[in-house]
Order: sequence, then structure tokens, then C-alpha cells
Amino acid sequence: MKSIGLIWLPAAVFVAFLSALLYRPEAYELFLKNSGWVSDKVFTYGVQIGAWLSSAFLANRLITVFFWDGFIGGLSERKVSRLPKDVTAIVIFSIAGLAIASTVFHKDTTKIIAASGAVSIVVGLALRTVILDLFMGLAIHVDRPFKMGDWIMVHQNRVETHIVAEVIEINWRTTRLRTTRNNMVVVPNSKLGDTIVTNYMEPKPHFRMDLDFIIDFEVPSERAIRVLTAGIRAACENKGILDTPEPEVRMKESTLEGMVYEVRYFILPKYISPNESSHVVNQTVLDHLIHSGIMPAHSKEEVFLARRERRTLDASLDEDLYQLLTRTELFRSLSAKEFKEVFPKMRKRNLAEGEELYRQDKEGQSMFVCLEGLLTSSVAMP
Repeated sequence: MKSIGLIWLPAAVFVAFLSALLYRPEAYELFLKNSGWVSDKVFTYGVQIGAWLSSAFLANRLITVFFWDGFIGGLSERKVSRLPKDVTAIVIFSIAGLAIASTVFHKDTTKIIAASGAVSIVVGLALRTVILDLFMGLAIHVDRPFKMGDWIMVHQNRVETHIVAEVIEINWRTTRLRTTRNNMVVVPNSKLGDTIVTNYMEPKPHFRMDLDFIIDFEVPSERAIRVLTAGIRAACENKGILDTPEPEVRMKESTLEGMVYEVRYFILPKYISPNESSHVVNQTVLDHLIHSGIMPAHSKEEVFLARRERRTLDASLDEDLYQLLTRTELFRSLSAKEFKEVFPKMRKRNLAEGEELYRQDKEGQSMFVCLEGLLTSSVAMP
């Protein structure tokens, strides 16, 4: 009944104009009596143009109701988007326009087609992006990577900028998405054709979610898996978080903080969004961990305390003087035992600037090592 209600108006208009065209002599006698040449032309052209436009209107409505909504919609078991219907209407009314130019106004349509081709090139260059969106929209409808109501992820250059949203409309130029924040994102179809799209609801209407929990190494793995499994099974009581396929817990990897356990579960995005399911599962699992006396691991550091050697040595102290002398090239070759025998016999001497330390030809039994400052020496030639 709904299909008939959509068809009766264009059918009635078409029949009215067709009847006037077929019974034109009688219509002339009744309607154009004593009318002039202008009225005759207006009525004649109007009836013919109306017949073509009403036939296009009826044909478009028949194709929409019986082919797109009836046949295609029945095969796919979902509502057909506006895009193919709009393209069909443009094609049908374009053909009707050419027919009007040819049969009503007796114009050569080949010239019209040639002129429209040149105009199409200019318009195509100006509207290149729009045309690309249009054909990409047709490709999306034919290839059907996603449909209205599907949850998808539109991949971007960085992970944090990926768009996770529900498809709410696919039209001739753009695809409209509703995010988990209930915002609408309008994406040009050409952009969707150039990026990677993950459909969470294909090939099945449910998909898997993964959450990581880090537990300290001190907690036995059997106990950690048991508590985490209890937590995720409790979360399955919420609508949209499925208990079939069965959720599971796996040991993923070990880190400096502890062992990473991966909690896997499946959701039906028709009833719960990915972000909302993560909130529910995190809350339920953490409640079970705390109730069991297990706290998630956190960052740890091992601190080693030791006395650090002094970085600045003072020659006035014997222990520092000992280290300074062992670093000199003169005593470096001595063993520790040998140097300990020599060190007590050493005497420290401070010299002022210009003061003489030794003189040529003067007898002496001392050897000097300069620790700080600069010594200069000269030799008198005979």
C-alpha cells in the first residue's frame, strides 16, 4: 500500500497530460475556442513538455520503488542510500530533456550533445573534486565496504587521530559519521577512497576488543588469569558485551613494571560503543582486582646507595696527596707495596713565585715532583 501511495501522484499527472495530447482536437474545440496563435503554441508545447516530464517523473518513481527499494533493498535487507536514486533521477530527466529538445522544439540533439560535451569538460575541471566524490560514492555503493549503521575506523597518519564512528548516511558527495561523543563528522567520499577503513561489523556484526592490564611479577600467573577472567565475565552482564564468543585472558609480554595480561572480549556495537565498552570492562575488572587484593603494577626503580669518591682532591691531606702521586708518570709503574714504602719518606714543599728550588752544580740528594703550578729551568753553557 505504501508503494502505491508513492506512485499514484506521478501516474495521475502523466495520464492527464497524455489524455490531453491524444485528444488534442477535442481539447482545441473546448479550450482554445477563439484563442490566438500564442495560446495555441503555449498549450501545444506545454502539453508535450508536460507529457515528457511526467513520464520521466513516473519512470523515476517506478525505478525507485520497485528496483531500488523493492529489488535491491530486498536482496541486501537494508535501506538503499540516496546516492543511486539521485543518480538515476539525473539520468532519466537528462534523457527527457533531450527528448523535449528533439520532438517538441525540433532541434538537432547532436549539436546539443556536442556543446554539452565541451561544457562538461570545463565544468569537470572546475568541479574535479566534486565529481571525484560522486564517482567514489558510486564505488562505495557498489563495493559496499560498509553500510549505514556500521561502526568503522577511518585511519589517519597517526593512531591518536583515527576516527571511530557509526555510519549514519552515505549520499552522493559525502559520508556522514557519528562519533562516540555524539558529534557528526562529514567525510568527502574521495577521502574515504584514499584511506584505509576498518569495518568492525564485517564479516560478522560483532568484533573483538583488547584491553591490557599490568600485574606485578609477585602475583602468580594462574591467580592473575583467574581474577581477570572473573572480571570480564561479570562485564558480560551488560547489554552489548557478549559472552559468546567467550572472552579470554592471555599473557602478552613482560615489561619493567610487570607482566602484561591481554583481556579479549567481543561487543555488539549496535547496543554499545567501543569506548563505552572499554569503560565498563575497565571498571568491572579493576573492582575484581581490588576485591582480590591485587593492585595493578606501577613503575619501579632500584636505588643503590654508596659513598661516592671525592671529585676534588686536596694536596694538604695525606690521603689525597697519596692518590695524586700515584697518578704521576714517575710512580705509576710502582706497585702499591713499593709506593707505600716510598711515600712516608716524601716531604711537601711550597714555593712562592720566583723562589729558587735548585741551582746548577749544587750538590743535592733530592728529587722533586711538581703537583701544582709551573717550574722553569735553565742551563748555563760553559
